[in-house]
Amino acid sequence: MKILKRVMKLVKSVLKYALYSVLLLIFIIGIWVLYTNHLKNGFSDGYTESSFESNFIKEQFIDYQSTLDEASKDYDSAGIQATIVFKNGEKWTGSTGYANHSKKILVTNQSLFDIASITKLYTATLTMSLVEREKLALDDSLSKWLNIDNSAWDNLKIQQLLNHTSGIPDYYMIGVFPKLFTFPNRSWNQDELIGAVSEQPMHETNSFNYSNTNYLLLGKIIEKSFAANYRDALLTQIITPLNLKNTFYDDPNISTLPVVHSYETALPGLDRVNVTGFRKSFLTSGNTAGAVLSNSEDVAVFTQALFGNKLISESYLNMMTNFKIINNAQLSINTGYGLGVSRWNLGGQELWGHKGFVPGFNTITMYSPKHQYVITVLANQSNVITNIVLEELQNVLLKKLERKIEPFENTTKNEG
Repeated sequence: MKILKRVMKLVKSVLKYALYSVLLLIFIIGIWVLYTNHLKNGFSDGYTESSFESNFIKEQFIDYQSTLDEASKDYDSAGIQATIVFKNGEKWTGSTGYANHSKKILVTNQSLFDIASITKLYTATLTMSLVEREKLALDDSLSKWLNIDNSAWDNLKIQQLLNHTSGIPDYYMIGVFPKLFTFPNRSWNQDELIGAVSEQPMHETNSFNYSNTNYLLLGKIIEKSFAANYRDALLTQIITPLNLKNTFYDDPNISTLPVVHSYETALPGLDRVNVTGFRKSFLTSGNTAGAVLSNSEDVAVFTQALFGNKLISESYLNMMTNFKIINNAQLSINTGYGLGVSRWNLGGQELWGHKGFVPGFNTITMYSPKHQYVITVLANQSNVITNIVLEELQNVLLKKLERKIEPFENTTKNEG
């Protein structure tokens, strides 16, 4: 009997402290939500209603817009923007949902998103363009280009940075990520982010371990090789040649750019939380691994140019798309990784490109080597599963292709 009483007393104590813990957690989340909503007011609201212009949608593109609208509705009017570039170069761009929910400001085709780790495609392209011009080599050691206070890194190769087999830990996973939500106005730089992991134990070298640190190091190498900052390298090698008018990196006028607000879900079942006030911390921590701002059309045009050999030659693109299998059950749809390029299987289709995630944004851009189309999807709510949205758009596209009503060939007459 005494034992039973002790057990009951222990159970009551556990339940009591569990209840207090839940109440404390709810209180902390409530304070955090109020704090984030206060911070958001210092940022651009994107386009206002008065500047919004509805786009005329060609008949053959209506199904794509309807698919996008349904996806937004599934996430309570999340802001989503998408572009499809067809084989013949024709494009469709659609937008739906809100850039700012509280003010009911709609996403337009010109609205900008943080494309997060899609940035790695740009960094990898800049790196490979230097390799093609023999400014650097894939087997160059890290110590040849950078002075890093860690002898374990000295002999790592540029190729290992590109394909995430260096073994260098990810700075986000070594204490940086929680600080993003603690210091919203903090401006991170490459050296302090790299320094956060420079003394950490290495992962297994030559085994795939996704690490944002790899692409910060590549960014520093790019700057040294170009003798220019990353923004200028991006401008001269990608933005200007492709006439990308809505692509920005580390822009001093960011507060005036039409960047959509960004939203997180604090806990399942709770309302979205506006995390726009953390933009400075998120962007500067992303750096050359994940801080490009763009819209879906510019991203899709870049993706098509990359895989269409307009930025690097076919032989060097082949190096980028020499995929190594990723043995990770959680990434079953991500079937391989090359030099900055991810290989996916969506809806039975092999696709090449990259996905991106940062609190408040979820993004993806993919190219079909079989049908030579590009689909890019950007969302301003991080619980939007953009690869599913992409797959739904792809399903519409493939059905049209089966019925031969999509303009996939360069002909004198456009069908559909």
